[in-house]
Amino acid sequence: MIYSDFQPFPSQEEAIRSLLVNKRLLLALPTGAGKSFCILYSYGFLKERILDYHILIVSTASSAVQWDSEIEKLTHGFSREVLVKRSPAERKKFFNSKTFPDIVVTNYEVITREHEALTKMLSRGNWVLCLDESHSFKGSGTALDKAIMSIHQNVGYAYGWLASATPVQNRYEELFNQMKFLNPNVIPTWADFYRDFCVRRKIRPAGSRFDIEITVGYKNIDRLIRLVSPYLYCKSKEELLLPFPKEETIYHSYDVSEEFKRIHKAVLNGEQAAEGIEKEWTHSKFTSLIYSQLFSNHPEYFGVSLTSPKFYGLKELINQELAQGSRVLVYSHYKATVNYLSENIGLPHTTITGDVPIPDRMGILRDFWADRFPLIFMNAAGGQSLNLQKANCFIFYDLPWSYGDYTQCVGRIVRIGSPWKNVRVHVLTNKDSIDNYKYKVLSDKAKRILSIGQELETDIQNHSYLDHVLNPKFLEANQETMQEISKEMKRAA
Repeated sequence: MIYSDFQPFPSQEEAIRSLLVNKRLLLALPTGAGKSFCILYSYGFLKERILDYHILIVSTASSAVQWDSEIEKLTHGFSREVLVKRSPAERKKFFNSKTFPDIVVTNYEVITREHEALTKMLSRGNWVLCLDESHSFKGSGTALDKAIMSIHQNVGYAYGWLASATPVQNRYEELFNQMKFLNPNVIPTWADFYRDFCVRRKIRPAGSRFDIEITVGYKNIDRLIRLVSPYLYCKSKEELLLPFPKEETIYHSYDVSEEFKRIHKAVLNGEQAAEGIEKEWTHSKFTSLIYSQLFSNHPEYFGVSLTSPKFYGLKELINQELAQGSRVLVYSHYKATVNYLSENIGLPHTTITGDVPIPDRMGILRDFWADRFPLIFMNAAGGQSLNLQKANCFIFYDLPWSYGDYTQCVGRIVRIGSPWKNVRVHVLTNKDSIDNYKYKVLSDKAKRILSIGQELETDIQNHSYLDHVLNPKFLEANQETMQEISKEMKRAA
C-alpha cells in the first residue's frame, strides 16, 4: 500500500477486509491492537483506487490530537486537517472551502455544535465517515445523538465505520445507538429495544410521588447478538495473537484507623462528621459516593487531620517502581485527587487533566517518551486515547465506576509496540471504605461485560457473522473486492 510502509499482522488483515467489504462495521478490537492502523490502511486502500475519496474521523477531544500523531507515524502522502486545533472562525472558513484534504479529524464537541456545516462539507465529494471511541455516542435525544443522526440521514457517504475497544461498557443498551448509526432498520426504536430485549420494572424513588421504569434484566440475548453480529468485528487479545506485553495485576489493601472508619461512615451517610470539619454534608446518595471516595483518597480535602493509608502505600510503591527503572502512570477518577497527589508526592512528575490544553498533552507525551520525567498523574483525560506504552506500570489510586473506563486505562500500557515484555497494574484500596464497594461493583460489571463479549465473539465466529460473510450470494456479489483485497495484501507483504 503506497500510503504506508507498515504491514498489517494477519489478524489486522482480517479486520481490514471486513471494513472494506462490509462498509458499515463496528471495529471492536482491544485497546492497543491497532484500530487506528486498520482504519488508515483501509482508507489508503480506497484512496489508491478512487482518488477523490476523503475520510472524516470523529473522536474524543484528546484522541483527536492523538490521531494527528498516528497519521504522521503510520502513513505518508496524506494531506490532513485537525479541526480541534482551529478556532470557530477558522473552521467556518474551512467548511466553505472548495477542496478538502484527504483526512479531516475532529471531535464530538465540534460535531455537536457545527453539524450543519459538516453536513454541507460531507455532501461534496466521496467520504468515509469514522466515529472513533463510539461508546461515547450514546444517549437517545442528546445534542450529540441528534447531530450525528442528522449527518447520518442527510449525507450519502459510502463507508461508515465505528471503532471502540469497549462497545459495551456497562449495559446492552449501549449497543443501540451504535446500531442505529450502522443500520437503523435492525432495531428501529428504543421502544422496540426495551420490548424485545429488556426486563423492565416500575419503581418509585424515595421522596417521589411518581413511578419510573428501569431495566432490571435482559431477555432474548441470542436474538440480539444475531442481529448485531453482522455489523461487528470483535476479537479478544488471545484470538488476535498480537505481540502484547504480558500483564500482571496486583491488589494492595491497607488497614485504616477507627477514626478513619468513623468519619468515612459519616461522610457516606451525609452527616456532620465532626466538630470543626470545613464542609457540610447534606447531599444525595450519589453525591455521598463521590464524597466518600474523596475522603478515602485524601481526608485533608475535608479539613480532617488524617492522611489516607493508601497515600503512604502509593509513595512507597512509586519509589519501588522507579528504583527498578519503571515508567509509571497513576490514575484517579477525580481532578481534586490528581491535584492533591501532584502537590504532595515530592517526586519529578507531570499531570494530565481536563485543564491541560490538548496540544500541551501531546508535548507531555513527547517529553515522557524522551525520558524527561518518569511519572504522570492523570484522570480520565489521560485514561483514554493517548498512547503511553512507554510506561510499564499503571497504578489505580481509585477505580473508575465503568469497566470500559478500566480497560481503556489499562490499554494505555498494554499495547502492541510496547518496549516492555511485562507490565504491571496495581490497584490500591483502603479496607472498610468505598474502595471495597467500588471494587466489588466493578468486578460484577466486568463479569457481565466479559460474558457479553464472549457471547458476541463466539456468535461471530460460529454463527451470524460467518453465515453472512460466507453466504454464497454475498461472496458472489463481493468476489472481486475480496480477491482484490487479498491480492493487495499479498503484494504488500
